[in-house]
Amino acid sequence: MTPDLVAGGHWQSVLASDISSKLSHVLTKEDSSFNKDIIKKTVQQLKDQLLGNVIRRIEILESYAFEQKREIELLKVKNEMPRIAK
Repeated sequence: MTPDLVAGGHWQSVLASDISSKLSHVLTKEDSSFNKDIIKKTVQQLKDQLLGNVIRRIEILESYAFEQKREIELLKVKNEMPRIAK
């Protein structure tokens, strides 16, 4: 997997095709449950990583929104000060 594919957002399809090509050589009836477990664990790890990234981004956006709201409130208070003084 090349970094440009990862950066471009195509890493999921590349990873899926990579897993598929590797597993296509080892799938047999005897070890299909073992392979299913591996696939389930891999998919769960990917979901956890993606969810972790999404949660971090949401926290950053919430922090930014909170700071913007606080700044707006401070500007409103500053704007009201001259009116009160009159």
